[in-house]
Amino acid sequence: MANLSTIEVAKEIIDVCSRSKIVKNFTVDILDDIVLKVRIYLIDEAFIDTFYNADTLKVAYALIKKGKRMFGVDNTGEWHIHPFGAPWKHQPCNPITFQEVLTVIEQEEIK
Repeated sequence: MANLSTIEVAKEIIDVCSRSKIVKNFTVDILDDIVLKVRIYLIDEAFIDTFYNADTLKVAYALIKKGKRMFGVDNTGEWHIHPFGAPWKHQPCNPITFQEVLTVIEQEEIK
């Protein structure tokens, strides 16, 4: 996501959501053209919170169910995954796109 504006990232997330069978709806908040927050509501009452800061290039995605993080990915410090079944852990990973995150969540939700 290097050098992408909040608008460009929002468009990408919206495009990915529009093709997903598990996305019910979403809300988009852009703060001062720097910070993007998107909440994506899923068909099973869970949601995905996304965060992007165009100045710091910080990215975070978190699947929330019943008030608890079930899965997540972010680049605070370094890119890492908070895996299903152990969301408190940090597993190093390569940079990951929202499309990749949603694909992992879709596969888990279908189980």
